[in-house]
Amino acid sequence: MDRRLAEARDAIDSAREITDDSTAEEQLASIREALETLDDDAVDEAAMGDRLEDVERQLTTLGEDLEQLPTSHLETARDQLDAYRRETAPEWEADRD
Repeated sequence: MDRRLAEARDAIDSAREITDDSTAEEQLASIREALETLDDDAVDEAAMGDRLEDVERQLTTLGEDLEQLPTSHLETARDQLDAYRRETAPEWEADRD
């Protein structure tokens, strides 16, 4: 697994450990599972960018609903995913309305 994805995964695991919100724990588990599928060489750049953007969006939305401490871990995870996306899918462009 890429270093940045591993760091994002670790940050999500840390957030799961310190949150006492069972719904957030389930959402974090789902996000973590999605991370495991991101390090797939068979995925083209556009699809990878879309998948990374989706996970980043999930982290942002969840971060808005959690207390401060888990939020900092989610920001770390989101930042690592963003850096990974910029490195692995440099030609990807988000669909902008």
